[in-house]
Amino acid sequence: ALAGFLAVRAAQTLAKAPFVWDSDVWSVHTDLVVAAWLALRKTTTTTDDDRAWDAVRAQFAVFYFSAGFWKLNAHFVDANASCATVFVVQLLAKFFGASPGLPIGVLAAAKAAAPALTLVIELLTGGLLVAR
Repeated sequence: ALAGFLAVRAAQTLAKAPFVWDSDVWSVHTDLVVAAWLALRKTTTTTDDDRAWDAVRAQFAVFYFSAGFWKLNAHFVDANASCATVFVVQLLAKFFGASPGLPIGVLAAAKAAAPALTLVIELLTGGLLVAR
């Protein structure tokens, strides 16, 4: 059932092309590898299982490293323009509430650090997935 779901989701995403995000394309690649592995699972060996997960790990490594690399630009690292700032502040508001909320100094520090933190996390995740 899961293999079928993943295949249908991949087909739906591909049907929307070229009006999809880069992350959608990477998700399709991963979904298709996992769907094929699940569909063939009854005839595969442990070695095949290891190869499937190695392929998924490699895809995630490329995805995270690429996501970080594409963010290495003046607009993303500008905390006043970066989408990372919006996401981090929204997460803080969700977990700590708007009232009384966090002190303004904490929010200002989070805003300033958000772009750099995002870059470090994505680039490091890609590297660690390669290194295992």
